[in-house]
Amino acid sequence: MLQHIASNQVANARREKHASRKTVLAPLFAAASCLALAGCGTGIPPQSAPEVKIDQPAPALSEAQINRIVGDTLTVINNAEKSGDVGSLQARVQPPALTALQAQFQLHSLDGNQPLLNLPEKSTSVTVSNNITWPRAILNVAGANGSKEIFVEVFKQDSPTSPYKLWQFTKLIPKAQFPGTFPLAQGTKLLSNTDKGALAMSPIEALDAWGAGVLNPDSQPQVAQDAFAEAVRKSQSDLAGSIGENGKLEFSLTRDAAPENVLAFELPNKQGALVAGFFTYTGKLTEVDSDSTVYLKGSLDLLLGDEGKVSDQATWTRQLAAVLLVPNKADKDNKVHLLSIENTLLSASRE
Repeated sequence: MLQHIASNQVANARREKHASRKTVLAPLFAAASCLALAGCGTGIPPQSAPEVKIDQPAPALSEAQINRIVGDTLTVINNAEKSGDVGSLQARVQPPALTALQAQFQLHSLDGNQPLLNLPEKSTSVTVSNNITWPRAILNVAGANGSKEIFVEVFKQDSPTSPYKLWQFTKLIPKAQFPGTFPLAQGTKLLSNTDKGALAMSPIEALDAWGAGVLNPDSQPQVAQDAFAEAVRKSQSDLAGSIGENGKLEFSLTRDAAPENVLAFELPNKQGALVAGFFTYTGKLTEVDSDSTVYLKGSLDLLLGDEGKVSDQATWTRQLAAVLLVPNKADKDNKVHLLSIENTLLSASRE
């Protein structure tokens, strides 16, 4: 499947010249759209999975060690937020999570009301890979019952001599229930990214299918519809409606093709796998009417400056971090489901 997924939603209108100059306000990713999924509902914390006897090596990490890794990471992030020292994050955060955090810090420096990452301290579920090779990973679900936000955090260790670092953070989407994972004492297996085995599709195929379904849901019957994808399409439609005949809009969604930026965790009881990956969402506004001025909002104005004024063209990118539930091929549902997502504005320019 292609790694680059182009949107079929392109707003392209040839414009007539007008006698007076027009101003078009074009909000993006408004809070009401739930695209950021903040305050739009809560997910359901994971249930405990029964112990399953498997012929695999025991995990190399104890609960105390995992608590220390998570605690040290929170300390580094909190200290960086207080000091504004973005460079210090590298001690416990690695890309792509580091890229998202750096972008959050930049927005916050431009506007103190822009939120910073606030990871909860309480874990509700944790498991660790039990593979004897690297990379190794910790899957940690954090947040208490009734919390507005339940985070799914992945910490990755790339080699025996490197520390575990935060690799991905996402929020459980409204009404989603995180599946039970293997108990920590047993650990879980990291699956191949390209071999589907007993799964309905391979981890990479599942990510590509979900990405394609965000922009064109009818093209992916094996992907369950979700509120986030619906919000993306609505935001595109709203933006196209705001701009009207005053410019041309194009959208695309590209999966991060780096093999190290996909992790697949086996689930017990033939539930399938949890697949974590990343996407780049790109928006382009071109051919702005010479008699019009478009003002892009939704934090884009902070990065563009000049109140988000666009007289010719603009491009913006967002990082989407996602965790999918990929079922076994024998599962009756047999559809890929989005469980958690994080949407971060990375850049905006007039190029």
